[in-house]
Amino acid sequence: MSKKLQKTFLLVFVFILIPLIYLFLQQFGENQFNLKRYYQEEVPVMELPCSKITAPYAVSSSLWIDTDGDEWEFPNQHINLIMLLDAEKWRVQMNHLNSLKTAFAGKADIETLVMVEAADSVAQKAWAKRVKIFQEQIPDWGLYADAGFMIEQYFDCTLLKAYSNPEWEDVVPDLPATQVAVLLDRENNIRGYYNLTLTTEYDRLVMEIGVMLLEYKQANNGSKSAS
Repeated sequence: MSKKLQKTFLLVFVFILIPLIYLFLQQFGENQFNLKRYYQEEVPVMELPCSKITAPYAVSSSLWIDTDGDEWEFPNQHINLIMLLDAEKWRVQMNHLNSLKTAFAGKADIETLVMVEAADSVAQKAWAKRVKIFQEQIPDWGLYADAGFMIEQYFDCTLLKAYSNPEWEDVVPDLPATQVAVLLDRENNIRGYYNLTLTTEYDRLVMEIGVMLLEYKQANNGSKSAS
């Protein structure tokens, strides 16, 4: 199957087949496509150096503060994706990100924070050079480089990667942080963990973003009807 045909099939699946299945299941009260909101009723007991958190848990709008004190914030009311690049499989991850941006272009605001482990300015410049071609193709995502321990702490303490493994039904337990992408909804609730070095996981991410968009569409239609 050619790439163009694959893209066409994916778009049909996300924007035509998923809505039909979603509405059919909802009609019979068996909607299996609702995405889980992680840590809404119970949160893990955090260990140092993590701070205590409470339920219902949502990621702070100030998603990232690096060692230089620079702060990254996602715009309000956007779907957010945080991904840490793997030193060996980063091209696969970036190709999937490129495809994701193309698939939802004009249909959803998906802000993406791409993170890389870089011990010094030399390593940071090397990463910037590697991903330059992707930034030229799909410019609306941010690249942040920082020390490995800072990124690991962020994934463990803020994105709760270390505590989420028992709930990963579709992801291999103990997956390295460098192969994890975390999906947040417009309210910054954690909605999913993905391994974007795998095409099957990329497909799952696309499908679940499609489901999330249907959730918002139905909620919006419901509010209009009530008014």
